Amino acid sequence: MRRAYLVLAGVFCVFAVLELYTGWTQRGWFTHFDDYDFNMGVARRWLADGSYFLPRQLAGPHIWQVGEVLYPPVSLWLFVPFSFLPMAAWFAVPLAIIPTALWRLRPAAPALAIIAVLACDPDGLVESVSGNPMLWFVAIEFAALAWSAPASLGLFKPSLFPFALVGIRTRRWWAAVGLLVLLSLPFLQLTLTWVGVVLDTHGRGGLLYNGSEFVYALIPYVAWLGSSRPEAVRLRATRPILRGLLPSLVRRLADPHSLSAD
Repeated sequence: MRRAYLVLAGVFCVFAVLELYTGWTQRGWFTHFDDYDFNMGVARRWLADGSYFLPRQLAGPHIWQVGEVLYPPVSLWLFVPFSFLPMAAWFAVPLAIIPTALWRLRPAAPALAIIAVLACDPDGLVESVSGNPMLWFVAIEFAALAWSAPASLGLFKPSLFPFALVGIRTRRWWAAVGLLVLLSLPFLQLTLTWVGVVLDTHGRGGLLYNGSEFVYALIPYVAWLGSSRPEAVRLRATRPILRGLLPSLVRRLADPHSLSAD
């Protein structure tokens, strides 16, 4: 069974690579780093004249349009430094954290198969390659689950906040929240404006508007729950459940007839 899961994981990894290749060469999905350019543009606009929101965002209730920023101003602590660095640096940091955390967690074969399936999600692939901060959020999740880093650092992207709640009972988690509050103080007025802007923006599906990113946000948790290092991540209590859950889930994903039968 372990070999079967590894083969399944390999098949879906190949499929993800083919998705990337097709998107880059034929459909044009990845020919522009739209999200990276957008975030760096926000940082440079703020550095140039202090403006963070577009004028239409400050005019009252409106329907969201492409180009409007909904990140809290504390995100500038991330965007501004990288606006002075080569684009490769934006990708290099999270892409160094994620595989290192995976190596530490050492997910078992069933978990690897599920991760490979989730990695094929087209929305997640597009946003990762385009430089969406989701990549940073996933890296923070991995760091939290592999090394007990505070997952609350991911609250700079509040639309994914349910995935940042791991460790909420620890002092480390709340200390990171306090750090984010302190970092927000220089942007206090802008942060209060941001609250009003979010409330006035319609057409994005509410606070959890980034539902398309939930699939990729699940990947670190699958790696954690399926870890083959329970002594490192305190999974002794959940291992019996996972031994039954993960294989059955993989079988359902691999067999479309079982899904249609339901």
